[in-house]
Amino acid sequence: MPIDSKTVSTRSLTAKAYESLLETLDTQKKAPTRKVQRQQERVRLHRDVTVLCKLNPDSIAPTHFAVKSRNISGSGIGFFHGAFLAPGTACEIVLITPDRKSGLRVMGKVAQCRHIKAFIHEVGIKFDEACDVQGLVEPGANAAA
Repeated sequence: MPIDSKTVSTRSLTAKAYESLLETLDTQKKAPTRKVQRQQERVRLHRDVTVLCKLNPDSIAPTHFAVKSRNISGSGIGFFHGAFLAPGTACEIVLITPDRKSGLRVMGKVAQCRHIKAFIHEVGIKFDEACDVQGLVEPGANAAA
């Protein structure tokens, strides 16, 4: 799934706005508001990894998006998107390294989607099968909210 004319980019956040958003959300998440059971720790995805999302991959007209990541674990990924995505929506996630020599292609479903502000939604994808993401995370990555 290459970036082409069918791919809609929702990566319009500037680097400064993106980092500010991550910092704000990470700070908010430190206050315990609800009990969340996680099987795997979430970490930041390496900033140079491209994240592509194909919604409804088996349909006649799937939708392709290039998105900005929030965090990743072996069981799922979080990213920012410009619109609401319905929970249960099937998707294919493709993670591409800068050298384009390695990456990951995994199927999943939208587990949650919440409005953050303006046209920014935080989307959580649960992978259908667990996978190894160590080669795609920031070196020395710490847990991300």
